[in-house]
Amino acid sequence: MKRIIMSVFCFAFAMAFVGWVNQAAGEQEKVLANTFKGQNLEYNVSYPNDWVYTFQAPYIVVFSAKKVASGEATISIRNLNSTLVAGGRFKDVDSVIDGLLNQLKTTKDAVVYDPELYIYSEGQTKLTGKQVVVEYILQGEKYKQWVVVLPRVAGDVFHVWSFVSKAKSYDANLVIAKAMLNSFTIIQ
Repeated sequence: MKRIIMSVFCFAFAMAFVGWVNQAAGEQEKVLANTFKGQNLEYNVSYPNDWVYTFQAPYIVVFSAKKVASGEATISIRNLNSTLVAGGRFKDVDSVIDGLLNQLKTTKDAVVYDPELYIYSEGQTKLTGKQVVVEYILQGEKYKQWVVVLPRVAGDVFHVWSFVSKAKSYDANLVIAKAMLNSFTIIQ
C-alpha cells in the first residue's frame, strides 16, 4: 500500500513539475510578443509587448519598458567594427571587453566579475564570445550590467548585447533579459 501511495505521489509531483515548466515556457512566449528585425544590423531579437526600442545611433538599438522609470532596466545591442574593417578599433572579443572595462575606471566603486566564455549556437552557426558582469555607482545609484560580446563568423563585426538595471531591480528584470538574449539570432 505504501508503495502505491508513494508512486501516486511521485507521479503527481512529476506532472505538476511538467505543468509548471510548460506554463513558464508559455509565459515566456507571451512575454516576448514582438520581434525586432534588424536586417541591416544582421540580427533579430524578440522583446516584450510592453517594451519599446529606439536607435541611439545607427548601429545601437536600446530596448526599454514603456512604463518604467528611465534607466530602471535597458537592453542595448551595439555593432562594433573589427580591425578587418576600415576604422575598426577592436581586433578580438577580448579587446572589446577590455574597452568596456576601461570605461568603468571612471565610475565609483566598480566591481568586475571574471569574464567567462559565452557560446552562441543557432542552427549551423556556433560562435565563441565572452560575457562579463559588472557593478558600479552612477550619479549616486548602484547599477549592475551584464555584457555579452559575440563576433560574426567573418570576424568583421562584434555584436555587443548589454543588460543594465538598477541593482535593486536587477534580479526581477533578469528573466526578461535572459529571454531576450536567448531569442537573439544572428543573420548570416
